[in-house]
Amino acid sequence: MKLHANTHGHGPTRVLVHGWGLHSGVWQPVVERLAAQHRVVTVDLPGHGRSGFNGPFDLDELADALVETVTEPALWVGWSLGGLAVQRLARRHPQRVSRMALVATTPCFTHRDTWPWAMRPESLAAFAHELEGDFEETLRRFIGLQARGDSEGRAVLRDLRQRLAAWPPLPEALVSGLAILRDCDLRADLPHLQPPALWVGGSRDRLIPPQALEQAAALMAQAQVQLFNRAGHAPFLSDPDGFAACIERFEHG
Repeated sequence: MKLHANTHGHGPTRVLVHGWGLHSGVWQPVVERLAAQHRVVTVDLPGHGRSGFNGPFDLDELADALVETVTEPALWVGWSLGGLAVQRLARRHPQRVSRMALVATTPCFTHRDTWPWAMRPESLAAFAHELEGDFEETLRRFIGLQARGDSEGRAVLRDLRQRLAAWPPLPEALVSGLAILRDCDLRADLPHLQPPALWVGGSRDRLIPPQALEQAAALMAQAQVQLFNRAGHAPFLSDPDGFAACIERFEHG
């Protein structure tokens, strides 16, 4: 599996990994800010953006493909599904991760008795069923959930819709990504992850509540939480300046 990647700027490497249904262009509002003194690599997941799709993939395969996009240790930033991939990458290839910023993500997206800060299994099952009928409408509904609650919700929704229209994902890739979101539980990995972690989220996120970030950070030896008080599921879109500054402080902290 070979993934398409774009590189911006020069300096120590930061790698940005997007979430389900979108593509690397979603990072555009913060790339210029982050690339001022760094080499920023943005990656398209399989079947998203300009990356090809060679068949169903699991989280291990995704992590192994991501690590091939850079040749040196880097600060990895993963949003939503991309955050799951970064967590697994840090477990499988710890020498390639200097730090990791995990944005609006969690080690476990599905509600469990011991992990209530997650989506209900029936909600994810409904998304999977709807993908078979009208994947475009399912994506639009999911995009709406990402913007809901955000103080800049209209602007965030407009941005996400425009980027989705520019590079729609392949339906088969969406199925693989949704299976990862439904099935993966990486909580047991967290105490063993070596790189320092920053869990970044929006206090108004309707998909990943702040409690999930706090509980995940508590499972790790080196972790902190940064919440954006007026943001939803995409804090890097609602406050790109604040998000870039947050990553900068974390890297030098």
